[in-house]
Amino acid sequence: MIEDGTIAVLFWVFALGSAALDHADGLFEREAAQRFGTVSVAAAQIDGRDAGTEGRVSWYPGVSYGPLRPVMEIGAGTDGGGYAGIGFAVQKELDLGPVPLFLGMEFVPGLWLGDAADRLGGAFTIRSGVEVGVRLGAMDGARLSVVMDHRSNGELYSDNAGLETVGLRLHMPF
Repeated sequence: MIEDGTIAVLFWVFALGSAALDHADGLFEREAAQRFGTVSVAAAQIDGRDAGTEGRVSWYPGVSYGPLRPVMEIGAGTDGGGYAGIGFAVQKELDLGPVPLFLGMEFVPGLWLGDAADRLGGAFTIRSGVEVGVRLGAMDGARLSVVMDHRSNGELYSDNAGLETVGLRLHMPF
């Protein structure tokens, strides 16, 4: 898996590229957007060692700033740690024929509490993630995706262990 800030850099390239291509009149203009929530479950590793399972719930309010969607999330792991973060997401529809695919990326700074914070070098972390999924037409806007993310403190602390997860995510509009 990707064990550094590569996904975070790709997020900003993707976001700025989407802004320039899709929002020429106002790169980061405020727009109404569909509200939705997500539920995800993922296998976790810290520096390549098994770290159990993580569950996460995210909320995307009904607004975007160009391609940037605010996201707020909380999560918990079977190792006893908890996580909360606020950041941005970008999603792009992929028109590849009959399969309604999408690509998403996220950049979410947050705080870890409990054992995981000690193992990650400190409480502050940055989660950067990428997902590929399919729109579920029969479920009125729902989506199902495979998601991979990396979290670390960006070398703000002397110990910068990385947490990686791979899992499934369900998006539900409301």
